Amino acid sequence: MNTFSAPIPPYSLVRNYTNSNVCEWNLGMKRSLGRTICQRFVGDDFGGISVESALWAPIYAVFFALIADVSLALNGKSQAQRVIQDVNRLASYGYIVEEDGVETRAESAMAHISANAQVDTTIDDTNNIITTVATFPAEDVMPLGLLTAFTNLEITVVAFHVLES
Repeated sequence: MNTFSAPIPPYSLVRNYTNSNVCEWNLGMKRSLGRTICQRFVGDDFGGISVESALWAPIYAVFFALIADVSLALNGKSQAQRVIQDVNRLASYGYIVEEDGVETRAESAMAHISANAQVDTTIDDTNNIITTVATFPAEDVMPLGLLTAFTNLEITVVAFHVLES
């Protein structure tokens, strides 16, 4: 006599024979004969995850778009910082001698970042320091512009170098 019996999984493919000799497959779902469509709709949570994910998807999309805007703004700031430091380095080594030359070179190098960039350079001969300030609107580096509070801001980048003379 064998006393061991294997457990039946909740979603088993066991054949059920009803009174009408029609074979049905038991998928673990309750039969809802005699219930109205509304009662079946309210009582069934099958597919609830799909509906919930469809409700959350736009919120996640907006959240990721906001992250993209902020990260692209920070990327634009770091690129502008690199451009300003490179131009200051050229001026500190003596390759660019005048302030106008530094400003023109910086504005042309920052053209891919922002077309509205303004660069101001000061060469202090008494302290041997070159200072360059670049300012451009944040909306130039935020392509989606979902954060309207940040699109009205201006990004300012400052670099100081000692003149090598």
